[in-house]
Amino acid sequence: MEIVSEPELDSAEEVVAYLGSLRQILIYGDLSDADMEKGQMRCDVNVSVRPPGQAELGTKIELKNMNSPSAVRRALHYEIDRQVRVLGEGGELVQSTRRWNEELGETRQMRIKESDHDYRYFPDPDLLPVRTAAILDKVRALVPELPHQKAARFVSEFGISEYDASVISSDRELARYFEAAAQGSAVPKKVANWVINNVLGALNERALPIADCPVAAPKLAALVALVEAGKLSNGQAKEVFIAMFAAPEKEPAELAAELGFEPVTGR
Repeated sequence: MEIVSEPELDSAEEVVAYLGSLRQILIYGDLSDADMEKGQMRCDVNVSVRPPGQAELGTKIELKNMNSPSAVRRALHYEIDRQVRVLGEGGELVQSTRRWNEELGETRQMRIKESDHDYRYFPDPDLLPVRTAAILDKVRALVPELPHQKAARFVSEFGISEYDASVISSDRELARYFEAAAQGSAVPKKVANWVINNVLGALNERALPIADCPVAAPKLAALVALVEAGKLSNGQAKEVFIAMFAAPEKEPAELAAELGFEPVTGR
């Protein structure tokens, strides 16, 4: 990915967002957990800066083998600022490869490559051509619904906001949980609100992944239905929800009765 320094563009955040999207695709496709810190995914970035109004990209400098989104973000901020400073002081940038030093918070030069030939930008005579059209046609049918497609479907099918859909679809297991709760619900928008605000909040407090959520998706839907039917207020429903974490085998209506909640008309 080529990075262009422009005042209105936060290039580092764009790259980190790209990495996040790529990781989601790999996870959705059951290809990898894509955990950068476990070595399952790495990032190299080519950085070029140019003055505003200049059409041509500046000298390309490669940052190698970064192992976390945080490292990518910090390295890019540092390297873009460094290149701008060098040019602003009348210096010259040389095509090279640099590494990110996490402890020092700076990039360090590894090697200089003064021409494209040093990067081996030429055909490899030992590699035979591969005709991929037939392979792609076969593989496309095997590709699962990807995060952006799932988010768009959640918006159209359940009527939730684009923001809520993006949050929910960002995690495959969270998307599965929401869809299981929203299917057949009369108020899928409210189910989405409960998933984002209450379920995720409770899980974060307990450091649990969504896959280990003790509250089954159908029971969350049943709790939301009680609120919608006027049998529980929002405050009472939150108390029932907490009780559901402690007694996941019980139904929300049963727990509401145990807590002494009577049907209410206000919410």
